[in-house]
Amino acid sequence: TVVNNFGVNAFGTAQQLLVYDHYVHQLNPDVVAIMFVENDLTENLDPKEGRRPWFELVDGKLIPRNQPVARKSVGTFKSLTQKSVAFSTLKYTYHILAEALGDSAPDPEKKRKKNTDPAMAEKKWQLYAALLAEFHQRCGVQNENCSLRIIYSPTRNQVRNYATNGQSLMASRLEQIFNLEGVNFLDLTPSLSFFFFFFFFFFLSFPSFFFFLF
Repeated sequence: TVVNNFGVNAFGTAQQLLVYDHYVHQLNPDVVAIMFVENDLTENLDPKEGRRPWFELVDGKLIPRNQPVARKSVGTFKSLTQKSVAFSTLKYTYHILAEALGDSAPDPEKKRKKNTDPAMAEKKWQLYAALLAEFHQRCGVQNENCSLRIIYSPTRNQVRNYATNGQSLMASRLEQIFNLEGVNFLDLTPSLSFFFFFFFFFFLSFPSFFFFLF
């Protein structure tokens, strides 16, 4: 079995679709597995200041935007933060320390607050469903025996909520879309919630166990 990794940090479903078109389908894969995390919904609508291609859903049709990507000239500092992992990490660390020390250093790339507008949330879900349907269709047409599989990786809060009340609203919405499109779906929430409980009780009981030994 040969496994090829085409994962790229900060890519949304739109970019995953384009990577499949340009590189993956030529390998005639039997299985294409893509990871879904909550921020993919937002990433699909974020063109990163014109630095990457994306899709817009217009009257039920996916319209490609910024393809090919127009190369823009940027300053040396911003270029380094975009291309150098080490420099980007240093910049991120600086802002974390600045906030911890009470210094209000402005960070132009600081994460935006979540948009709680129901209309915007629904727009994100509709775009994701359209991208997934297109992905599934291309996967089946370009490679007849190819199977598309989605792996849902929940956030820490989603794992905690599932461990507490046994419900995952995100997974339920995803499952509705995947069942409609006939896509195989693997939800990691139950497994991760098990580890959450395991480590929680382990750290609670460890001090008592340590005291008992002495």
